[in-house]
Amino acid sequence: MKTATTIAVVALLWACASPDKEERVQDLGRAHAAPTASSLAEATPTATVPRVHRGTIRETVDASRYTYLRFETADQKELWAAVVAGKFAVGQPIAIEESIVMKDFHSPSLDRTFPSIIFGGVVDDSATP
Repeated sequence: MKTATTIAVVALLWACASPDKEERVQDLGRAHAAPTASSLAEATPTATVPRVHRGTIRETVDASRYTYLRFETADQKELWAAVVAGKFAVGQPIAIEESIVMKDFHSPSLDRTFPSIIFGGVVDDSATP
């Protein structure tokens, strides 16, 4: 509380001591003005659309709480994903909503390092064209 009071007094003295004191007092008022709607809109983060990876399962590996899936996308990219353990079949179409991508991830249960792997959840996007 003392610090805030001291700062306020110093700012007031600075504003009053200046030959342009009216301008400085106005500057102080602008610096502490309430935010405008446009400044709030600029500062508010926008929601992002979750990234969904779609493809065909080429390999499954079960490990404790996760199932690791190697799948091929429509543009022939091979990706690995780790999802909550479940029943998946080679050849099955899959859609995975990305939570995070990890580089050089080492799975202790598989004793294997993946250069890049998606951690996420399987989504049912059958209604999506």
